[in-house]
Amino acid sequence: MSAAPPVPSFDPSSVSSAEAGETFTHPSPRFERGVLLWQLGLAIILVVLILAQVPLLFAGMPIILALLVIMTCLALIPFTLLPTVAAPAVTLTTDGITIQPHFWRPEVVPWSDVRAIKPYPLMPSAGSENTRRLLIGRRKYSPMEGIMLIIPSLPALYRIQGVIVNEGWTGVIGLTNRTHINYARLIALVPGAVDLETIHDTEATSVPKGVSS
Repeated sequence: MSAAPPVPSFDPSSVSSAEAGETFTHPSPRFERGVLLWQLGLAIILVVLILAQVPLLFAGMPIILALLVIMTCLALIPFTLLPTVAAPAVTLTTDGITIQPHFWRPEVVPWSDVRAIKPYPLMPSAGSENTRRLLIGRRKYSPMEGIMLIIPSLPALYRIQGVIVNEGWTGVIGLTNRTHINYARLIALVPGAVDLETIHDTEATSVPKGVSS
């Protein structure tokens, strides 16, 4: 098997100024906000469960059981918060990218802070979406496409995704055709993204789309 083509290097000087300042949000912002509110609510419930162990311990609850509940909740909290920053709305300018999650403060990131772009691995392959294809129709269905930006300067919440996608404790955001409007225009403005998509499409026959080899 031939070696996989290298990921295009990130060159901030190649940013186009044609669409500077354009914002790319979710195709259905209200629906997204509702889903994320549900995720945030789950995180709050888990925190309440952790705090509830203190009075329960005084009431005679076995300490081993309390520790089990606390450890389980602590393990689940990052996964409930991850969707709130996994693929947030973004605004691109010639100076950088502004990340705009629903519930957290915006993060202004200069292009020089973006270490790399890579295919976004947290996507289903086209072959695994038979149910979705049936529900929306074969003509309207299109496989999920996406890239991720590796940004070490992002705060801890964004670094959860970095661990999950095997980038280590570093910030990562996803940009996909299902979480951002005008996806084709979006990746055209991200330096190297179009070349990365081309490489990815070439490998699609042997590697499922969205999975890094």
